[in-house]
Amino acid sequence: MINFKIGSKDKETITDIKSNNYSLTFIVSYKKRNEEEVCSMRLTATDLDSNLDYKWINEQISLESHVVIDLIDTTNDEGSKPLEIHRENEDFLINQKLATYWHLKRELEVNGLI
Repeated sequence: MINFKIGSKDKETITDIKSNNYSLTFIVSYKKRNEEEVCSMRLTATDLDSNLDYKWINEQISLESHVVIDLIDTTNDEGSKPLEIHRENEDFLINQKLATYWHLKRELEVNGLI
């Protein structure tokens, strides 16, 4: 099984997704509000077959932090336990799709395409 290892000076995290169809997101962000500067990193994944969402990292990082991402084989290894796992709310997704449908239908009608 192919997964990812994310290492920083403080710790190492290994994703542990038992799926052949998933999306991994690693975001590093920077915000400056007034005089406060905040850098953070977040590591999440979605199993595209089961719609389960995983979160491993959601923390602040400091200047000159060093982060390494490696692609690894975890066939015989166990990964890090996620901070949380949850399933997308199916009703929310259906309502979002319906809202998009009605918006696009209206746009096509306005433009005389249907």
